[in-house]
Amino acid sequence: MRTLLTALAASVAIMFLIGCTSSVVTKNDDDEDTDSSDLDSDSDGDSDSDSDSDTDADTDTDSDTDSDTDSDTDTDTGTDTGPLWDVEICQTGGYMNDCGIISCGSPPPSLTETMVIPATGNGKLVTLSIDTNPRTIFSFSDISATLSNGTTTVNFFNNYNAATGATSHNFPTEWRIPHFWGEEIGGTWTLEFEDSEYTAGNGFSLLEWCLTFEDPSTTATYLTSGNWSGTQTGQIDDYNSTNDPPSPTTSVFETKINDLINANGSTPTLSLTVSHSSPSDLSISLIAADGTNFSIKSQGSGSIPSTFPLTGLSSDWLTGMYKLSFTDHSAGTSGTLSGWSIGI
Repeated sequence: MRTLLTALAASVAIMFLIGCTSSVVTKNDDDEDTDSSDLDSDSDGDSDSDSDSDTDADTDTDSDTDSDTDSDTDTDTGTDTGPLWDVEICQTGGYMNDCGIISCGSPPPSLTETMVIPATGNGKLVTLSIDTNPRTIFSFSDISATLSNGTTTVNFFNNYNAATGATSHNFPTEWRIPHFWGEEIGGTWTLEFEDSEYTAGNGFSLLEWCLTFEDPSTTATYLTSGNWSGTQTGQIDDYNSTNDPPSPTTSVFETKINDLINANGSTPTLSLTVSHSSPSDLSISLIAADGTNFSIKSQGSGSIPSTFPLTGLSSDWLTGMYKLSFTDHSAGTSGTLSGWSIGI
């Protein structure tokens, strides 16, 4: 009996131990489930991390946008400023070939230079400055030159013989040109030289050319009346009978009118004071500032006119260089030009 009770107690103890073990295993399973759930939660956390990364990328994009906007604004401001009034704007140039004494070729030698000016407003007076290397032969008497803004073209130099008698010549400069009065100065400006005269000259380099657009608010209005005297006077040479063969002789007198003169419908008049014992030997012509050639007197006609109407200039600006020429076609006597003027 005692032995039976001992065996029953042992059996109960064993069953108790088995139950405890089962409970521990179940507890461990629950823990594993909980850990799995925790892992799911961590996975959600990774998703949040991706969201943060996207937000950072958006921030970078905003930064790029700000940078582009600032850059564009600065560039536009610089372009809109343009040149200021009364500022000399300069540009270097190229080389001009000479026509020579045999053939100028077709087309004749020329030099074309351009300058782009940003939009600034309507101007009045334009000053053109030209710097060349010196020419040693025949001055610039074989050169013509024009200035254009794409709308208006001004022939401001027409085979003039400035600096007569010198051994070294520079192109005449400081051309005050009012012909673009009231026009927008922005655009492409073109300076062109051409050599179409058969002379034993030489080429030249255009070292620099400059444009100055004077402030229209301070530029004086143009004149519509006055009298402007020629600056050169002197001897009218006789026919050259010593040449082989003998040839006519041309005496040239030039003057430069710098005032802002607009004929404005009036007819300018050339006035002459000339003494010559054989006026029929002479032909007389005038090249005006715009290149118009006036025949004042032909060879063989009688007296020299004291006045001559320049009807072709009645609606033009008179500012610029004028060239008065006397050609003696017969040997005999010389003469004298003691005065000449252009008036309105």
